[in-house]
Amino acid sequence: LQPGDRILAAQVDGSLRVDTVSSFSIAQHAVSALFVHIKLEDGNEARMTPTHHLPVGAKCCAELKMAKDLSVGEYVWRAHNDTTIVSHKVTRLSMIVGAGLHNPLM
Repeated sequence: LQPGDRILAAQVDGSLRVDTVSSFSIAQHAVSALFVHIKLEDGNEARMTPTHHLPVGAKCCAELKMAKDLSVGEYVWRAHNDTTIVSHKVTRLSMIVGAGLHNPLM
């Protein structure tokens, strides 16, 4: 991610909005770090730092949980077709080592 990039972000009320990454964001592309690898029931996968916050629960998006605290069987919310938010069950969690740390500020 770089300053000026646009990110789709969920709001507390479950709506989506596009925001722009600011020049105050941190990007360390070559850093090796530990990530949580998440697989969802719809086949989508994602990796994120253990302290990344995700919307969870029966209703989006007031309850947040850190990725490291997720459990298989829980539901997380994600954007669908850039227009709506849908919940998906977590089917697998693992820890992996990967490259690149980003903290996009908007």
